[in-house]
Parts: sequence; C-alpha cells; structure tokens
Amino acid sequence: VKTTARLRLSDSDLSDLERYIDVKRGEIYLAKGIIIVEGVAEEYLIPNFAKVMGYELDRLGIVVCNVNSTNFEPYRQFAEALGLPYIIVTDGDYYHQVDGKNKFGDLSSEDDVAYGYAGIDRSIKLSGISDRIEAYLASEYEEGTTFDDLEIEDQIELFQFSGIFIGRHTFEVDIFCKCENATTTEGQIICRVFDELTAGGERQKRNFKDKMSNGEYNKCLAQIESSHSQIGKGRFSQRLSSCVTRPMMPDYIEAAIIRITELVRSRTN
Repeated sequence: VKTTARLRLSDSDLSDLERYIDVKRGEIYLAKGIIIVEGVAEEYLIPNFAKVMGYELDRLGIVVCNVNSTNFEPYRQFAEALGLPYIIVTDGDYYHQVDGKNKFGDLSSEDDVAYGYAGIDRSIKLSGISDRIEAYLASEYEEGTTFDDLEIEDQIELFQFSGIFIGRHTFEVDIFCKCENATTTEGQIICRVFDELTAGGERQKRNFKDKMSNGEYNKCLAQIESSHSQIGKGRFSQRLSSCVTRPMMPDYIEAAIIRITELVRSRTN
C-alpha cells in the first residue's frame, strides 16, 4: 500500500496536482506507468506514435499525463510516492544569444556561438537529478569530468538514463525535422493536414509548403499558430494523430516509449 499523504509540496504545486487529478478523474491512481508531458500535442500524438511501434498504451496501463506546463516536480513526487514507473518528455527549446539576450524560436545552427537548451536547464534543476548525474559521471567518465564538459548529445543521453527525454526544439518542430521536406511521404502528410485545417487560401498553403521544402520548420509552426490560419497547435496535433507514421517520430519520443513500456512490463512479468 502506498500513500501520498507525506508529499512535501508548495501550495501552488499541490494546487496544480489536485487540479490535474480532478480533471482527469484520478486515472493516474490506476496507472501502471506514467508519461509526464508538457502539453496537449504530446497527449494526442504519443499514444499514436506508440501504436505505429506496436504498443497499445491503454492496454499496458500507461497514462500520458499532460501537465500543461514544464512544472514536472509535483507529478514526479506523486508517481514516486505511489511507486509507479514514470518518465518525463520535454521540449529542448533551443536558444542562442543575440545582442546579449537569449533568443528562442530559431532552429539550431552551427554558426551560433553562445547557445543552449532550456529543456536541459530546467531538467537539471529537478530534485535529485544533479546527484544522479554526478554519480553517473563518476562511474562512467574520467575523474574530474563535469556535466558541462559533455557534448549536447551526451548530456541528453545522460538524462535518458534518469528517465528524462529531451527534444531539440519544440515537439512539433522536431516532428517536422524528421519529415525533412514537403516532397517526402511524411512531409506531404504534414502539408495535407495544414491545408485541411487552415482558414487561409491557396497562397497561405503554398507558403507553408515552401517553408517545409526550405527547412524553415520553426516558421511552419508559426504559421500553424498564426491568427490567419486559425488552427493552433492542439487542433493540428489532434488531426495529425490520426495519420502519424514511424518515420516522422523524433528519436527521443521513440526512446521514451521503449523505456516506459520496458519499465511497466518488467513489473508485470
């Protein structure tokens, strides 16, 4: 028997957690595993990405917990108090320095000198994570190696050992990057969904396709969010969820699904 009575949360964190449980009618209590995500796009798309991998999250008892923010801490503590396997999926939120200030929304570039990932910055602040990272560094790397000494790819891989799966940009942009351009099968699907949903005309549809072809994926997302298209990320993701393919799935999402299913199956076997 597990209890959450001893959770040590701030009033605001407790309020967030109680609101989530109320809205979701407590399904999290009955879960066999939890995927904690930032928003509705992940909530719509991850179960369908799992399906194209051959996994039925519902049948496995895995709940996608959309917290509508990046405040993962109360949900982590809740899952740990109940003894439930869980992972966290979060955007990378790439940024780089422009005139001494962090600029978000651009694609990562080798030309950027000062850059970072907000997803890494916030993940390392989660309780207990820095201790796990130091222990892993001590066991796997040369003495004196620090987290900042690692390449970004190694940092992100290290977080995966701690159950945190970090993208590079936003979730949608990472999907577009996998689609490559408007001529691939996956790129055509993305463009078709946009065309079906947009309130704009043929010119707007051509602009979207051109941006996909030119690799301007961040601008594709901006068009989806634009008041001119009247789509929004949630509506776009909901429609896309019905036609996802495995090639459009970001690598970190695939790794996350594999990890949580392994954790759940290891407890039930």
